[in-house]
Amino acid sequence: MKRFFVFLIGLSFALIIGFVLSLNFYLNMTSMLFISGFGYAFFYLIVTSVKSGIKEMNAWNALPTLDEYLRLYPNSKTNSGISCNHCQTRSIKNWGISGPNSLKRVHICNHCNSKLYRTSS
Repeated sequence: MKRFFVFLIGLSFALIIGFVLSLNFYLNMTSMLFISGFGYAFFYLIVTSVKSGIKEMNAWNALPTLDEYLRLYPNSKTNSGISCNHCQTRSIKNWGISGPNSLKRVHICNHCNSKLYRTSS
């Protein structure tokens, strides 16, 4: 149902943009539909990118912080660092949630691919 409303809003937005542009530049009906299509595509890209960003943030917030992780799994703290609570390896990668330069990081086990905890700088 949400997709249908996003479709209707996007279509309305695209038709309004196309109508305004056709009035300003005296475009014919074919050009108006062409511009409306681009307006809808632009709107759809914005909505989907915002939705994916919200999903990433929700997934990041669902993970425990490092302190919470160590409280939940006290045996994960070793003399040489943090280990995975699933497979006990110390090989942990950290990934930025929105790219390599992101300050919000997810720490993932290299062996079993479990998401362990989150950090932010």
